[in-house]
Amino acid sequence: MWLRSLLSPVRAVTLDSFLSVLRRLPGNRLVQSENRPHDGVPVFVMMPLDFAFDDAWLRGDALENALKTLVAAGVKGVMVDVWWGLCEPNPGDYNFEKYTRLAEMCVTLGLKMQATMCFHACGGNVGDTVNIPLPDWVVRAADKKEAWFLDRTQFIESRGGLPDDVNREYLSFGVDNDHFLPAKLTENELKAVTIQQKKQLIKENNSTTLPPARSTSVVQETTNSSNFGESSFSPSVDTSSQADNDTPSSTAESPIPYRSSAPSLSLGLVDINEEPDASGVPVKSPHVVRNTSPELELAKSIASEETAQSENRAAHSERRTPLDCYRDFIAAFCNEMVGFIDDGTIMELQVGMGPCGELRYPSYPLGSGKWKFPGIGEFQCYDRYLMTSLRRVAKNHPRNWAMPPDGAGAYNDCPWDTSFFAKDYRSPYGQFFQKWYSNTLLEHGESVLSCARSVAPAGMALAVKVSGVHWWYFTRSRAAEATTGYHMSPKFDFYNLIVAMLSKYEAILDFTCLEMKTIEQPWLTARCGPRQLVRDVFRRAAREGVYVAGENALECYDKASYAQIVSAYKWTNAQAHGFTLLRLTPALLEEKHLDNLAWLCSQLREVRPRN
Repeated sequence: MWLRSLLSPVRAVTLDSFLSVLRRLPGNRLVQSENRPHDGVPVFVMMPLDFAFDDAWLRGDALENALKTLVAAGVKGVMVDVWWGLCEPNPGDYNFEKYTRLAEMCVTLGLKMQATMCFHACGGNVGDTVNIPLPDWVVRAADKKEAWFLDRTQFIESRGGLPDDVNREYLSFGVDNDHFLPAKLTENELKAVTIQQKKQLIKENNSTTLPPARSTSVVQETTNSSNFGESSFSPSVDTSSQADNDTPSSTAESPIPYRSSAPSLSLGLVDINEEPDASGVPVKSPHVVRNTSPELELAKSIASEETAQSENRAAHSERRTPLDCYRDFIAAFCNEMVGFIDDGTIMELQVGMGPCGELRYPSYPLGSGKWKFPGIGEFQCYDRYLMTSLRRVAKNHPRNWAMPPDGAGAYNDCPWDTSFFAKDYRSPYGQFFQKWYSNTLLEHGESVLSCARSVAPAGMALAVKVSGVHWWYFTRSRAAEATTGYHMSPKFDFYNLIVAMLSKYEAILDFTCLEMKTIEQPWLTARCGPRQLVRDVFRRAAREGVYVAGENALECYDKASYAQIVSAYKWTNAQAHGFTLLRLTPALLEEKHLDNLAWLCSQLREVRPRN
């Protein structure tokens, strides 16, 4: 005993020194674990979806008071969505001002912050109260390239273009490595944006009052239909090589960003369609009366700048892939927030990888009205890029293996309504197709996670959100999971593979539907198993040493739902990183719901992993 007491201080010093050296090694698990909580399971609250809007329902003093209320309830921090569609309005032009202010507020209040990199559009999922599309320049480039997911019906109807109901929530995984998105705009290309703003100003001026002419003669508008109106502003065209699987265009377009098909603009005094002369001033029409109004000077400025652009119109020096854009966005955010990352305020980056920020296919698009619970959904691999991938993989197999299955049903079918999920899913072809479908999803996830890890600061915790597709869990085909990309069979376990990938990149598994009880779900009509699914996934994470985090799938404020969340953590031996509550709303701030929130925080604080 006396020898042990004598050596204990030496052993402690030696161990501390050893750990100190390890923490300095980049990419070491001990470095990353510094951003992981150790006092039970901390609770975070998601910020409102409209947080980054100027007219957000919580802003200024009201926001600060709401955050103080959360602190009083025992909340550890907040999670905030960092939207690609809001923060990169032009290629390479980033604006994180709102998030910087939130981080400053968190520092003052002692809160931690989780930032979700949202590379999807908002507005088509459960609880979406705002619409935030992808950046305009992304949407337009993707429309031209037809880089969106398609279901079977859309594939049949899209011969000759995109269908009207195409889902623009997330770019197809098949274009991850295609160079079709613009890099940072050049100086001349940025001028095009300025010209667009000036034109809008002219349009607004004309919609109110026009300056009076100095002559009593009739002012005639010219009807010149030259190229100005036809070369208005829409996103840059795709100048990538045909190796990107683009369909060649029959008409060559000039690679200027922001071109549209808006009609020709006329001031009523000067036709800005007229070709400028050598000095850059529009040639006067014999029908136009000279005027020195501000609108005329604005029109001259536009014509002069367009002349300069026409002389220097060149393609982008390079094009970016979607993976490049994701990496650049994360790097820009980390660079902007480096001070808050270094001081530990921002403790986690959750990396969006698909619809709703989850690693999955858009197989159950609620916002479109096509799907409703508990439909099995549809396979989303009918765009030409994923179809090309399938044909390539199936090259040495029977010819019919190069196409998705015929009898997989429609969005709202039950598994037994379809020939594929009733029996064909077990065939060699059925297993081949589902493995390819899931492997494509996993490859996308690993590519995005690799990009994030390459630019994230050493020691920064990264998280990946996996959807809790719990309906049809108690069926052999597990059809809803299959169309989502989560193929489960005796020889292929998606959850094992996703956990192995997260272990490789030392990332956290964030899983949903923790608040749901199986007994409260429609078992007879949907064969739901949310509690069992959470248990299975957490068990796999524990085997690989992967930290787990959780969320509720639907808004809840009652103690019964909170008790189920506590139970999910108590009955697992996985290391818990935290729980994030969906979401900060006026209802959550009601007194009775705050009491329940305080109870949840106190209960999770006492949770320890099982041995």
